[in-house]
Amino acid sequence: MKKQNIIIAIFTVMILSGTVIFTPSVSNAQDTLSKEKDWQFQLAPFYLWYFSIEGDQTIGTNTSDIDIDLGDLIDSVDAAFIANFQGLYKNKWGFFFDYNYIKLDETGNSGPIELDVTMKIQLVEFDALYRITQSEHFFDIKAGVRYMGMDPDIKINSMIGSNSFGQKQDWVDPIIGLRWVWNFADQWKLTALGDIGGFGVGSDFTWQGALTVDWKPFKNVSFRGGYRAIYVDYEDGTHNTPNYFNYDATMHGPLLGIVLQW
Repeated sequence: MKKQNIIIAIFTVMILSGTVIFTPSVSNAQDTLSKEKDWQFQLAPFYLWYFSIEGDQTIGTNTSDIDIDLGDLIDSVDAAFIANFQGLYKNKWGFFFDYNYIKLDETGNSGPIELDVTMKIQLVEFDALYRITQSEHFFDIKAGVRYMGMDPDIKINSMIGSNSFGQKQDWVDPIIGLRWVWNFADQWKLTALGDIGGFGVGSDFTWQGALTVDWKPFKNVSFRGGYRAIYVDYEDGTHNTPNYFNYDATMHGPLLGIVLQW
């Protein structure tokens, strides 16, 4: 499974080469005007990422499949906040910050036993950007770090009492990647991104791929739609011991958002 995902990650970076979340101006006219300003900023104060989760997770000696589809996720979401911010200096150097928080809460019954599972997931990314080409097609190099935190809380209620357990995990991955932006029509833009990381520093390996389309009907406002996927293979502890933890799964799904530009 790991070899297959490594191949997919390399293929993603090669094909997409070039997130989802950060983009320059859409039209060529706007790009020309933006070069006259020292700084360009973009803020997506809230966007929606309708992801599914596929893979497996091991806690201690117990391995279970993770198969949460879009419908299950929507029913289980208790809270969510997603936002990102980008700055670009003289259309050459820049930064990107992305924050994702989601809380899932699911309750089920198995005979006389009630199971209440709460999962908090955080994804935080910070990148430095460098634009290597400027034309109708923009190519950017990105390098930074991505933090991922998982805080599961499992409560078991039965006639004889209640019990709860969980194993909070968090780690930081170095990442490198490429972004490609194509202004293919007036007010329309295509953005593709791929990155890889981990390398045993945090996770053993991680990759991200994203493809989005922006429509800019107003001077400072764009509407965005696309698809984003993140794969993570992380483990901590010693195999076959109670403190072992392994997360080997992919989060993927469509996204929608509004981007403010100035």
